[in-house]
Amino acid sequence: MQHLFSPGYGRIDLAVSIFDIQPWGRAPTPLLPEVIVAVIGHLPAPSSLRKVLGEQATLGILNQHLWQEVDSVDKHCLQDLVRKVGPRLLALSHLPVLSGEPLNQQIQYLPLSTRTRTCVRKHQDQLIWHPLTIADVLSVPRMGHSCAIEFLSVVEAAGEFLLAGAAKDPQTGQRPRTAALLTEQIDSAFRMLAAYAAGEQNLETLEAVLPAAREDWPPEIKQQWAWIRNGGARDLAGDLADRYSVPALMSRALGGVNDRSREILLKRTLSSGEAVNLKVLGRHYGVSRERVRQVEKKALASLNQLKTSHYGSVLRRAQVVREKLGVGVPAGDRLIREVLDESTKDMEGLPAGFARAVMLWLAGPYRKSRDWLRAEENLEQSTKEALLGRRNERGVVTAAVVNETLSQFGFNEGFHDAWIARLDHFTPVEEGYICITGNIPDRARALLRYHDRPVSVEEMVAVLGVTSVRSFRQRLIADPGCWRINKQSDFVLAGAAGYEEYTGITGAIMRELEAGEGRVPYAQLVEKLARVHGVKPGSVAAYIHTPFFEKDANGVVRVRDTGDFTVSTDLDNTAACYQDGDGTWYWRVAVKKNLVRGSGCSVPNAFSREIGCNIGEKIEADTVVGPLTFSWPLTSLLGASIGSLRLAAASCQAEEGDFLFVRATKPVITFRRLGQEAVDAAGTDLIRLSLLMGCVEVDNESDALAGIASVLKISSTSAGQTLFEAQRRLKERGESGLAALLPSPNLSIDDYMASRDRP
Repeated sequence: MQHLFSPGYGRIDLAVSIFDIQPWGRAPTPLLPEVIVAVIGHLPAPSSLRKVLGEQATLGILNQHLWQEVDSVDKHCLQDLVRKVGPRLLALSHLPVLSGEPLNQQIQYLPLSTRTRTCVRKHQDQLIWHPLTIADVLSVPRMGHSCAIEFLSVVEAAGEFLLAGAAKDPQTGQRPRTAALLTEQIDSAFRMLAAYAAGEQNLETLEAVLPAAREDWPPEIKQQWAWIRNGGARDLAGDLADRYSVPALMSRALGGVNDRSREILLKRTLSSGEAVNLKVLGRHYGVSRERVRQVEKKALASLNQLKTSHYGSVLRRAQVVREKLGVGVPAGDRLIREVLDESTKDMEGLPAGFARAVMLWLAGPYRKSRDWLRAEENLEQSTKEALLGRRNERGVVTAAVVNETLSQFGFNEGFHDAWIARLDHFTPVEEGYICITGNIPDRARALLRYHDRPVSVEEMVAVLGVTSVRSFRQRLIADPGCWRINKQSDFVLAGAAGYEEYTGITGAIMRELEAGEGRVPYAQLVEKLARVHGVKPGSVAAYIHTPFFEKDANGVVRVRDTGDFTVSTDLDNTAACYQDGDGTWYWRVAVKKNLVRGSGCSVPNAFSREIGCNIGEKIEADTVVGPLTFSWPLTSLLGASIGSLRLAAASCQAEEGDFLFVRATKPVITFRRLGQEAVDAAGTDLIRLSLLMGCVEVDNESDALAGIASVLKISSTSAGQTLFEAQRRLKERGESGLAALLPSPNLSIDDYMASRDRP
């Protein structure tokens, strides 16, 4: 509100003093317009003004000219005025304004300007008594700030006048009569109660909305009270029942919405899923997108009426729907249809589907997401954060906490389990739920924290749904937050009291040797590793015989001196390793699933040394497909190993079931494929054997035998002697399976004896 006052106006000091105080809020007290002063100028001014003007001041002494200079009204002033006026409306029966009734045809008795009276008369149903808000008053069509101030100021002044027991009102020619007013108020109150019972609750009597008689009441009072409770609600309410009738209110608001408008609302505003595009609807109805928008806007205006206070009965019924369904409900649950059918069964004036959609919209609105209807956005995140914030020290959200939290959010109790199952990463346990999030080690640590005991890999895999047990185990072994405590791959949290980390048999042996100052009796070592880590005695013995350790004659284990490492690397007697005519060695590898997947594998020690990797070393050798790692740990049971041959196999187009020859060519290692189809197509076992030993371009058995003799370095001239010698050498190399492919040698007695004598 602006101060636009000229010094020429009369009583400027009084005016300034009035505007300087702010009894109803931050804005100055609104002064009454001239028309109000002329009609009720004899009434005492509102109490807030009398603090400035004196207790004898009336509305008539206010400076009438000041109102004309008010350009705007601060909304805070109106809000405070509404808070003062709301309770007064109940007392204005002499105007008359009955409790719960509109300002009826006697509106002419109100001292209002023509414009304000017209606004009130045309929209009486929006000004019935209840705790008014500024929005209620200003929502009346053509009720601007000035009219609102005028109406509310009159109500306040008249209300204070009534409460003070003022004398006869000259405009109405009546004198307030306390008993008569009380009778009218009681009658109005019971009519209003009956209207609620009949219109909104569909009750025949007032019995369900009135309390039972007290035991200490006299019999005649109990009898009268029983008569009141059993009175016909609809007879007492009369036409007032329609004010609380949900079907009547719904029809009043939506009865004018035609079929096309209803369809547009159902496909957009009332849709629980994705709204249909305006352009699509325009093509469907043969109109422009703008026309569809206009139709929707008009229909939406009718729909939004249901959210105003005048349609409280509809909103209360929608609230019942909300309470039954809760803040979230599975989209296919039959409860949705049951609740909506129950809430709309009496709405015969509207299409059933439309009525159900409207009620669901008022109750929520509900939106479909991942097969759930939700009445709030970000419901998953908010409930998840609330649950995580109430975990106990073991990371458990107990069942009681889950139910309490979800109830506070507004979930139907019957859907608690379904909702938390829908939340990602919550896993049920005996006490309730644990949240397992993050990467694989994070999730494993959550399980270990909950169990507070050793947990096997298999047990964790079953809970976490991991597909590769091997990969999962390796991730946990590499994670510093988890300890593997035995060979069986049971894990605890790192640092768990009473446990030691198991890093393999070699690591366990080294730890015991360090504790024993480098020397530990073998029997003691076996007993400790078996008891603490579940290692079998045979496994300990196997690792003690690796190049890294030695056991002396007294059974004491120690680390072997570096110069004592000796390993046999005789390529001539190494299985699957052969030499071609130019002296190049090659190694045959079966292409299996693990090789195709990219896993490393063991490589013959002798071939590793041929490449240049000796015991205790790790190198990268150059190949036609890039670097290839060779390693030969001192503590390895299997000796040397090679990195992934997946790229090599791919470069040769080798698939599972084929063979790959790794050729120790200088300076770059090369590869060659032997397809399974070539092996299968070999005419005889002898040809098949020659192919497996690396021979190429073998057309007949004679070529095959010559190739085998060359690879195995057999110098015999007789075919029988060559077959006999090849069989012997293959068996010595540990390749009895290949030796079985050789045909039986046809030897003379002299050849046979000569072969036996050959070293």
